[in-house]
Amino acid sequence: MQFFIKGYTGAAVYPVSSITKMQKARKDRSGRDHPARIYLTDDRDFEASDRDIDLIVRQFAPIVPAQPGFELLSFGYDPHDDEPGPWIHRELIIGWRNAEYGGLDPVVIDYDFDEMEDRHAILRPDGKVQTGESWFDTEEEWVASMKAAADEERARKQSRTPEGPAA
Repeated sequence: MQFFIKGYTGAAVYPVSSITKMQKARKDRSGRDHPARIYLTDDRDFEASDRDIDLIVRQFAPIVPAQPGFELLSFGYDPHDDEPGPWIHRELIIGWRNAEYGGLDPVVIDYDFDEMEDRHAILRPDGKVQTGESWFDTEEEWVASMKAAADEERARKQSRTPEGPAA
């Protein structure tokens, strides 16, 4: 049986069950560039993208079941909206898989979730919140930190506009 997966752009289709080796783009000692390549069981190989290799690894890597009580938190905040928030979207974490740059990413039912981003955090069963860079004792601390960072970024953008701050 053959399994196929589309690359990020949709232009390439990879026969996953025939892949024997994947090599990301690199430079050799002389500084010459070597593109990413995928090697197949029938001795064919072809150029690929690093991003497609990461996609294949993530989609076909083993998933480890999560212990009950872990949630993926997604932060939302728009001060210009009728309901600015902050609001938090929650997804139950059902498993863990290899992340693109080491570590683990949560597996959730939401098909829109692909990987951890700055707006995401993990709520642990003990109530502590973990991001890629920080730990917080409570969800409220994390929300306050995220809102403060969003307000800071908004103020920084406003100070760079020729008209000055918005009215």
